[in-house]
Amino acid sequence: MRCFVSVRRAASFVALMAFHTMSVYAQTCAACHGPDGDKIAGKTLKTVRSRMSAEQLTAFILDLKPPMPKVFSEPRTADDEREVRDVAAFMATWPQ
Repeated sequence: MRCFVSVRRAASFVALMAFHTMSVYAQTCAACHGPDGDKIAGKTLKTVRSRMSAEQLTAFILDLKPPMPKVFSEPRTADDEREVRDVAAFMATWPQ
């Protein structure tokens, strides 16, 4: 029974993290990129994993260049850094 509770808690944690990450994407990216990441012609986020690793994507998001807006202002908090890593990991595994 103890293992079942641990697996159940782990599944709840994973679901919560996925929801949080999708919420961060919705708040910081979806206005321009769309909820499915394909709103900007030629810049679909669904194929970003074929162009960048999660680490490269994290570095890209942390140092956005115009016309993209700076989503996380300086100085960044530890929470900002975590959210960037979470969103980058989400996009790096986005189903194509």
